[in-house]
Amino acid sequence: MLVELLRKNRPGGLLALPVVVALLWPGVAPEAWAPTDVPRGMPLFVLVQDQVGAGWGSVLLGGLLVCGVGALLAALSNGVGLTGTHNYLPALVLPVVLAQWPGGLHATPALMGMPFVLLAMWRSWAMPVRSSALMSLFDAGLLVGLAGCFHLPYFFVIVPIWAGLSVMRPVHWREYLLPLIGMFMVLFLVWGAFHLWPVLPWDPLGSMVTPPHIPWEMHWMHRVVLIAWVVLCGALALWWTAREYGRSVMLGKNIRAAFFALSLTLVLMAAFEVFLLGNRTPAVLLAMPCAVLYGYALLPGRAGGWGSAGFWGLFILALWGRWLG
Repeated sequence: MLVELLRKNRPGGLLALPVVVALLWPGVAPEAWAPTDVPRGMPLFVLVQDQVGAGWGSVLLGGLLVCGVGALLAALSNGVGLTGTHNYLPALVLPVVLAQWPGGLHATPALMGMPFVLLAMWRSWAMPVRSSALMSLFDAGLLVGLAGCFHLPYFFVIVPIWAGLSVMRPVHWREYLLPLIGMFMVLFLVWGAFHLWPVLPWDPLGSMVTPPHIPWEMHWMHRVVLIAWVVLCGALALWWTAREYGRSVMLGKNIRAAFFALSLTLVLMAAFEVFLLGNRTPAVLLAMPCAVLYGYALLPGRAGGWGSAGFWGLFILALWGRWLG
């Protein structure tokens, strides 16, 4: 029923999203999810975390971010024609995938910066094809800069913007320079403001460090399922490419190529944080592309009943890990 509701182009189905997030929220006291030490990280994250504080404020912020990122992801997919059919399934799949990770639903720096990443990609993917796109690309750079001021690795999102630009438009050097200028302008303004107002710490690497408050350890079953999930979504990406890429119009091919470039960048960012910093993977970096790919598999005529069975199996596993694990 829930999957069928969001398969159709009915924005009202997003009203069920807060209920899903509430069901998947950990069965622990909100204080267990609140930072117990001084916030560390990029300045905008430190500022927001300092204002929100502990307890229910942190819980509500995490829930609002998950719902907002899910709705924005579905709107982006529909707005640029990413899956070819208007639906809101990515918004439903996203919190279920996030719930598989310890701290996946918490308001981390990566989750706070993801809305700006999605808005930046929307601005660059929806840019005019035949007329000047300088303003769209500059705006995308500004949004990437804002995302990077929450989570340092998001500055690398400038690369998939360039990749999408290379397949959508002829090469003009100014169009490649404008996103970079916009990104560094935000970084310079934020650095100047906090240099003149040095009341909050500036700790860039701190945005990549997992907060110490993890209320439950990942069960071995979750690890197995997550590995299988990543392999499955990789297979879905190949299937999607083979099925839809050849029969799409050129604009649809370009949008999907840009999406795969973004997905690869996020995966490499997650691998960088794990293998070079010895840190856990920020859940949203992998959950975002997985939500789009598996949402595509849930569309009518794609994976049939197997897709729905896989989704509900993952949903039950998330409930078990949150409330019984």
